[in-house]
Amino acid sequence: MYNSYVIFTGILIHILSTLLTYLLTYLLTYLLTYLLDKGDHDEYWHVHADMNSTSHYHYSGLLYMSTFDQDFTGGRLHFVNRANHSLSDVIVEPMAGRVAIFTSGAENPHYVERVVSGQRFVLAFWFTCDSKKEFQIFLDGKAHSEFSHKIKKSLTNKKEEL
Repeated sequence: MYNSYVIFTGILIHILSTLLTYLLTYLLTYLLTYLLDKGDHDEYWHVHADMNSTSHYHYSGLLYMSTFDQDFTGGRLHFVNRANHSLSDVIVEPMAGRVAIFTSGAENPHYVERVVSGQRFVLAFWFTCDSKKEFQIFLDGKAHSEFSHKIKKSLTNKKEEL
């Protein structure tokens, strides 16, 4: 029972540290991108469909880490009415913990209002169905199996020392 708990904790710590590494990499990339103005392509307040600028994006997602009208004003996500591009079908007000996931193609034209005050924190992510873009080793189970084996071996060695 104790060994299972330690193995589970070790695997959980490994997974969390991996996710933290990817999150920090993403944040650094975001900050560098934010500081370098690249024109209309990176200006989120223009109506766009994510797949139009990056063809292998099939699904888009946003995880909000701050709340509209509490941490910032502006910054709401608008999905544009396809029949009349001047109106919004749906407006998503960010709330910390809220997730919005939608298909990335022309069926979901959208924009985000410019942030007027405060700071809007959001983790944006995209998924692809293009097998050529598939990660070859990311979370394929091998890394976790190897880590679990190392933990078991380490526990066995410690047990023998006692």
